[in-house]
Amino acid sequence: MTRDEILVVVKKNVLEVLDGLNPDEFSPTKPLTDLGADSLRTVEIISLCTRELRIKVPHSAFGSAKTADQLAELFHSHQGPK
Repeated sequence: MTRDEILVVVKKNVLEVLDGLNPDEFSPTKPLTDLGADSLRTVEIISLCTRELRIKVPHSAFGSAKTADQLAELFHSHQGPK
């Protein structure tokens, strides 16, 4: 998958978990906390993305990902061989 395709999945899951978030207010570079995600909702977003993308990322790697854009990059960099 391309990074942009992964970002589409991340965005979909962010909007699903943060059901009060207006899609027009979504910005891939805005911290998830600024969009309304607490730590529990962030874990839910990551879990949904992991299941849908079927890309395994070490849990410790997620600590540095604060935005949807960073999550997409993290998933993209952990894909298996193309």
